[in-house]
Amino acid sequence: MAEILIRSACQEDGDRLAAIYRPYVEETTISFEYQAPDAEEMAQRLADIQAAGYPYLVAEYEGEIWGYAYAHQLGEREAFKHSVELSIYADRQVPVKGVGYRLFQALEAALKAQDVVSLVAVITASNNRSIAFHERQGFKQVGLLPKVGYKFQEWLDTAYLYKEL
Repeated sequence: MAEILIRSACQEDGDRLAAIYRPYVEETTISFEYQAPDAEEMAQRLADIQAAGYPYLVAEYEGEIWGYAYAHQLGEREAFKHSVELSIYADRQVPVKGVGYRLFQALEAALKAQDVVSLVAVITASNNRSIAFHERQGFKQVGLLPKVGYKFQEWLDTAYLYKEL
């Protein structure tokens, strides 16, 4: 079996990133977006994150992208420069588990090298699978905001998880 390759995302990946993200937007409350971004929008988001100096990684298996992860500064003000919010998405159809874990490990290593100190994950509170994943990576839940999102005729809470590097 071939290995999963973790690499920096590039503009040409926009179409595949959009395809992976689309079901999260259209079918779940994992994303709070109502309209799935197209390839051009995903490529622009990628460019913006990389221009700000943060990693945007993809997991590739036999030439196909199976997932992606990125981080961006937690807040706009300069004092936030050592704190990031991160996101990880895997193709919901891939047969191999561990894509998210491998992306997270590579993302964490890249962020450590950039002197990032604090990682924050903002997760829909009903997404027990994602919360458990982050807790296995050493995150602790530090907050809960009730009814801050509304999607599919349902009020949604968000959980805030934190990890110090």
